[in-house]
Amino acid sequence: RASTVSGVGLDRFTRLDEAFAQDLEQPRASAALASTFALVALLAAAGGLFGVLTYAVQQRRREFGIRASLGATPTAIARVVFTDGLLVGGVGLALGALLARALSASIASLQYGVTAFDPLSWLIVIAALAATIAVALWQPARTAARTDPALLLRED
Repeated sequence: RASTVSGVGLDRFTRLDEAFAQDLEQPRASAALASTFALVALLAAAGGLFGVLTYAVQQRRREFGIRASLGATPTAIARVVFTDGLLVGGVGLALGALLARALSASIASLQYGVTAFDPLSWLIVIAALAATIAVALWQPARTAARTDPALLLRED
């Protein structure tokens, strides 16, 4: 039944927090979906980088064996793999950031509470990607550092 307050008919009452939550349902669902896709993309990138680096280390096994036989420490060999991987990852990160910056205006309408050029958001994303690159590099670098030169010489 409608009630009147100062001559205005009221048919339905809604609490302010409920109305606010209702207004945010669509943006929250979009953010959850985008976050899920971003996580899947991050895992795919980590897997791809891991696979490429593992293959590269496998192809350079002989080089690492020769380095080890000439006196290179396992740390020095791992550093070579890390340097090469960080170079590739850094170039990819820089190109991705430039492309994201160029395209960020097109998704500005999907963002809620942050601007397209929010420095904290950019810092968090770049840090997460850099950490992903470092984690993907760890096992291939470890494998290269454990190369046994005597075993490689026996294979030939």
